[in-house]
Amino acid sequence: MFQVYGIRHHGPGSARNILEALQVQQPDCILVEGPSDADSAIPFIGTDALEPPVSLVVYDPKDPRQASYYPFAVFSPEWQALTYANTAGIPARFIDLPVSLFREWEKQQSLRLALPPIAGDSPASRDPLGDIARLAGYEDGESWWDLMFERKPAPARFAQIAELMQSIRTELPGSPLELNTIREAWMREAIRQSLKQYHNIAVICGAFHGPALEATLKLPASADKKMLKGLKVKKMTSTWIPWTYERLAVESGYRAGVLSPAWYEWLFESPEQSAVKWMVSAARLLREKDLDASAAQVIDAIRLANTLSILRSHEIPGIHELQEAAVSVLGYGSSEQLDWLYRQTVIGEKMGKVSPRVPRIPLQEDIEKNIKAARLGKEWESPGIVEKKLDLRKPNQQEASILLCRMQLLGIPWGKMTENSPYNTGSFSEIWQLQRRPDFELLIIEAGVWGSTLAEACIEKTKHQIRDWDHLEEMSALLELSGRADLSLLTDILIQAMQQVAAKSTDIADMMQTVPRLAAILRYGQTRKTDRHAVNAILDSIFPRICIGLPALTAQLDATQAAMVHRQMLEIQRNLAILPQSTFAADWLKSLDVIVQLPAAQPALKGLATRLRFEQQHISPQQLGTEIHYAMSEGQNTTDTAFWIEGFLSGNSVQLLYQPQLWEQLNEWLSGLPDDNFRMVLPVLRRTFAEASGAERKKLLDAARFGLPMQQMNMASDRINQERETQIEVVIARLLGWPTSDKIR
Repeated sequence: MFQVYGIRHHGPGSARNILEALQVQQPDCILVEGPSDADSAIPFIGTDALEPPVSLVVYDPKDPRQASYYPFAVFSPEWQALTYANTAGIPARFIDLPVSLFREWEKQQSLRLALPPIAGDSPASRDPLGDIARLAGYEDGESWWDLMFERKPAPARFAQIAELMQSIRTELPGSPLELNTIREAWMREAIRQSLKQYHNIAVICGAFHGPALEATLKLPASADKKMLKGLKVKKMTSTWIPWTYERLAVESGYRAGVLSPAWYEWLFESPEQSAVKWMVSAARLLREKDLDASAAQVIDAIRLANTLSILRSHEIPGIHELQEAAVSVLGYGSSEQLDWLYRQTVIGEKMGKVSPRVPRIPLQEDIEKNIKAARLGKEWESPGIVEKKLDLRKPNQQEASILLCRMQLLGIPWGKMTENSPYNTGSFSEIWQLQRRPDFELLIIEAGVWGSTLAEACIEKTKHQIRDWDHLEEMSALLELSGRADLSLLTDILIQAMQQVAAKSTDIADMMQTVPRLAAILRYGQTRKTDRHAVNAILDSIFPRICIGLPALTAQLDATQAAMVHRQMLEIQRNLAILPQSTFAADWLKSLDVIVQLPAAQPALKGLATRLRFEQQHISPQQLGTEIHYAMSEGQNTTDTAFWIEGFLSGNSVQLLYQPQLWEQLNEWLSGLPDDNFRMVLPVLRRTFAEASGAERKKLLDAARFGLPMQQMNMASDRINQERETQIEVVIARLLGWPTSDKIR
């Protein structure tokens, strides 16, 4: 004998009803819709080894990227059924098609794996439950199913569900070639095999499959065997990983997901008190943010939610009624104040846990060992964003930095380093934002092919990654990261690879992007234990070629490309003091000279080159005035002049205040422009001065109104009372004991 229970995956009402039905039936075996090659994972369910939400992961050990996820929450009926089996000490099995056959089917039929919809899989492109819901006056099948079968604390309705699904299947029969037909044949065969050993079996499956499995003994076994003939099962490995309610939600893209996981947990644990607990939880969160949420308001909101549910013929309030009531009472009619509550009280921020007792690959164990050594265990368990400030002079914090950098090298972006404040740019300070994602566990499993330890995996993966790379900038980023990760062997490998690429590279822009990174590596090389001589050798190879090739490059760029090269030129100028060779500065200035004299060079870059030469005192103020006068002369194209000014002033427009000659020439040039030309260059000029800070723009406006600071000072000096000045000089001379005041001048 066997009994089939059709459920909704992740349905709280289905989970309650399954427990009630199992208590009545007292089965000697439980069969659950799930991958039949993952039975080894069942014994951990319902024990302290797992804290839901968690996900079963089934993967090919030879290719971990080919993995399938099967999430479970505490309100999942399958989870409750398997927990019952483990607690009662009765056998339990998964009976669905093995993952390897799912993958093979996808490959051969070019079909996407269809995860179960609201009440199981449907073979048709139509949405039959959606049609039924609309006939009943509901917008979608999710809301209708939730109200009819999940929300109500009513006795189990498995017979009614089976009758409904039988009607749907009769109206929408499936094709023999459909994936669901193959799955159901496999499940029926699993039931037949179990009936040879057990006599009181409970079968838990998606509601849509219920009628097909109930007919197991009525259909000929030969037909199912014929359908399954030739299918070859491949050995797979299974394990458990933490999951989150966010990933369990429909909005994450998971088709069998639910709209409100956090609400469903309340609904499963105490359906009669779920509305009260939800509203109290929302009020508590509001008070934590110093927002009004009194006990009286909570009572009023609960009453309003109950009233709305009665008006809509619902036995208890649902999440929509609760949200509307919260907006009306706690939000004073405005939803904006409560938008942030949706993620915490409807979706939820809960993350599950997996005990170390669950089988893991060696790399997982090594990573967890490193996490404990770096004292980041609390951050690793946290589902939210955690900011961590590290002082590399402290050993355990240096270990934390090394761990986070190694995780980045491995392709597991647990930590993201933020930009330091301009007042805190020392080599011993780092600020990280840490956020763990559920898929990190699978990423670690995938990375296990590269090694058994974190260091070994980082080295082997990076070696494989850079085999065909030919961009120095990407390799220099890895070089900097490997130094931070304290992997000297990897650093040596990257330097050798970069030297080979640098010897053949002709990409000037790529080489320019590399220089600031190499300069930073040299600056902190002693702290990061990087081979400075090897880095110098790379710079010796590429910097002269940058200086030779840059002028020709500036003649081949449009405005967008010129903006990128503009930033690169500024970066190189800032890092010249760090670069080891004294000849680099001379070569750089010669290159700038050529750019200024090159007629075809992009005007913005010519303007920048002029400024950089003056800042390095390579040209005198008189030479600067001559070049400015030439750039703004009537013979120049108006647009080119505007771009020249942008390049010259970009990032340093305040220099106008201290160069009267430039101010006067710019003022004269602008004043002499015809209206049409002025309108044409205005966007460029506005962009130029938009980069200045508010204080700098105010100074420039004051200078336009009242004159330059030097002029204002001269004007002030004209108003000085000479007689009073002479009297002051006499007094100062007497105080100092001088016979006259001549020495004061």
